This record gives sequence, C-alpha cells and structure tokens, in this order.
Amino acid sequence: MKKFLVWALIVFPFVSACDKDDHNDSPDRDPEGLTLQDIVGEWRLDLKSPNEYVEDVFIINSDSTYSNSVSLASMEGNQYNPYYQYQEEGRLVFENSVLTCDILTAQERFALPPDSFEDAEWEDVSEDMITTSLIVRLLRNGSVMIMDINSPRINQLDGNLPTVYFREGATGLPNDTSELQGTWFCKNGADSLMMAVCFDADSIDFVININSSTAERYTGTYTYTDGIVTMNNPTCYVCRNKDEEEARHAANPFDFKWTAPDPHVDTLSFEKGTVFVFIVDGETAYSNISIISPIYTKQ
Repeated sequence: MKKFLVWALIVFPFVSACDKDDHNDSPDRDPEGLTLQDIVGEWRLDLKSPNEYVEDVFIINSDSTYSNSVSLASMEGNQYNPYYQYQEEGRLVFENSVLTCDILTAQERFALPPDSFEDAEWEDVSEDMITTSLIVRLLRNGSVMIMDINSPRINQLDGNLPTVYFREGATGLPNDTSELQGTWFCKNGADSLMMAVCFDADSIDFVININSSTAERYTGTYTYTDGIVTMNNPTCYVCRNKDEEEARHAANPFDFKWTAPDPHVDTLSFEKGTVFVFIVDGETAYSNISIISPIYTKQ
C-alpha cells in the first residue's frame, strides 16, 4: 500500500521519520470497541501548500470493500501539476482495531519534468510491495482516524508511521490553538531528535532535518483550522556543518547557531511556507506534512 512512499523518499530531501512509541488510547473511544460500521465512509487527507498538493482518499464501504487513491502535485507557476498517482481497490476484514486488506488491484504512474505526466502509463504494483495491515484508531468523536501502516517493506525505509485522515463532512474538528501551545519534539528512537515545533500564542518556530548536515528553521505566525496548521512567508534559517550525532541528541535545537540561508548553497524545503496536520491527543500529537507522518511528544 502506498508505494509512493518509496518514490517520495527520493523526491523530497527533507523526509525523515520519527519513531512511533506506545501511546495511550484516546479517551474519546475505546479502540477495542470499534466495529466496521464505525469506520465506514470517505476519509481524506488534503494538504495544499505553496510547494505541493497532497491528496489521499481512503473509502471504506459497508460491504467490506475499499478503495485508496493518492495524488501528488508540485506547484509550477500558478498551478499544481501532478507527478504521481496511485490507486488501489480490494476487500477488507476489520477485527480488534486491525484492518487487514486483501488488495485486488493496485496501479501507479509518475513522471517528472520534462516528461509529460499525461503520457505516463499506469503500471501494476506487485503484491509483495503493498500487502499490509492497518491499525486503526478514532479520535475527536470519530471525525479523525489514525491509520497506522504496518508494512515490513515500509518499515525498512523508516517510513512506517500513522496517517491522519479526516472524515468527509465531519464537524467539530479542532480549531483551538490553546491545545498546541508549548514545545513538541519528534524523535527516532529514545533520544534521537528529528524535528521540533514550538507554538507560542500565534507564533510558530519549526525546525526540521535536525539529524542531517544542514538543519532548517522557520519562524513566523500561523493559523489553525480544522486540525491543520498553515504557516505563510516564514523567516528562514539554516545551521550547516554541525555534528550530526551531537545534533540528534541536542536538548534544544532552537539553540543551534542559526544563520540566514545562502541562496547559492541552501535548498530550503519551506521557503514560502507550509501546511501540516497537527492533532493533539494528550501529550502526543499526530501530524502529516508533505508525505511523512511524524509523531510529536510534548516537552
């Protein structure tokens, strides 16, 4: 399922995974009490940022069939141009909060400029790439679904992380910024720091690529609407040539020696801003940004 993760690890330089730890069940619902009827419907993830558009639609039917489609597009000029699409159909079994998918058909197509996407041919995705099971949790009174992809192949790529979906037509999605306030860390393992975000009133301080040779930092203001954070026109900083191992175990990445980026050297991920999901569940926050799904822990 979602073979595009393999492709995206090549396309997006900032991709890094954060380890999933054991998290307490949501007080909203007892996961053990979920039935298929609870998750029937259309579930969507739509992220439109200044650089890209990610659309992921998962439809679960009451007759135990399902479909999943994914589309990735990059901003070129004033419009989004698709470069990757994936579609899958099959049958499923839902028991003890585990969704087991019997994939009947799966296809993908992609093309990067100067190749024409419209000329790209659909190719079958082999079963050994996509057979998987999914661990499902519902939050926010059933309006948010956390779908944890449990695939050995994706695990090897450190990309096996929960995807946040929103129920189509749901109301009561979070808009209260008070839930976000504070500092949140995303770690890979017990103490290897990957990403960090700090919300202070209507200000945001966001650090990525902590574990790489050049970390990136974005500061500015944000809005929070229906579980999605939007940050436009941030101030950008970089931290180059740092000790990667030391950076992974840093107590506070906001204290790095940050400098203005050099346009001749630095390629920034979110120079024009970004959009990402941020769903708080106690001391844990589930996120989707571009094609990765970090889990944050409040500090």
